[in-house]
Amino acid sequence: MAYQRKTKDLNISPKLQQILTQISHKSDIAKQLLRTKLSKEDLVEDPIDYLSVSKTDPSKISYLQSAKIEKAKLPEDAPIEEYWNLKGRDQAKPAAAIKKFLKNTTEKELDLFTSLYKAATAKRDFIFEVISGEDIKRYYHEDSYKQMNSGSLAASCMRDDRCKDFFNIYINNPKTCQMLIMLDEDGYLIGRSLLWNAVDVEKGTPKKVMDRIYSINDEKIHHFKEWADDNGYIARRDQKWANCMYFESFGNVFKCKLSVKIKKESY
Repeated sequence: MAYQRKTKDLNISPKLQQILTQISHKSDIAKQLLRTKLSKEDLVEDPIDYLSVSKTDPSKISYLQSAKIEKAKLPEDAPIEEYWNLKGRDQAKPAAAIKKFLKNTTEKELDLFTSLYKAATAKRDFIFEVISGEDIKRYYHEDSYKQMNSGSLAASCMRDDRCKDFFNIYINNPKTCQMLIMLDEDGYLIGRSLLWNAVDVEKGTPKKVMDRIYSINDEKIHHFKEWADDNGYIARRDQKWANCMYFESFGNVFKCKLSVKIKKESY
């Protein structure tokens, strides 16, 4: 009886490997792909192979189906680069491509992988800036927005004139509270998050904290959390009012009770 291999080698281009490495600390799917040798129990019946970043649309993944690999009839000693350049390569959105070879993935894992992948391949058409004082009020207001009806930024309940008197708790405590803003090339706001100098209540240690992230789309959230990692901040795990005690740092999630020190005033 012939020995049946229980694993399959997955061929991934260096360019795609670089992206997967960049997001692997936050995505289990990326970690799995980087192992390249996958259990056949985790694969669909006829999995795709020779994955790469699409040349025509970097937000998508290109690949070869088994029928096209066989039809190409490349010699066994052919350089692997020929597969990346082979005519007839297909492409699909990240989640759709993953489903063409992995079968044991959840929709939540696929959504996260898609968001991280798109953020990693997107052209960086923005800048980050840390602001404080009266500038916080300015960039909370919808007059600073690039888009008035897009993402969680447009849904913010503190974006209009009715909330102009609510900001003193931020403005008057610049040593405790600042704000990270994401601006497009024209200087319009496309994302924001409050930054706090806080204290871990249980340990008594200082914590630099990135609060809830508001942006024009979910892809921008990845860039905020990347900035947090690069600058020593822990970031809110969930971008909603609930679960406000759960944070993450470099992909590790933990619970943390925090306190902040502010001036004694009536807010």
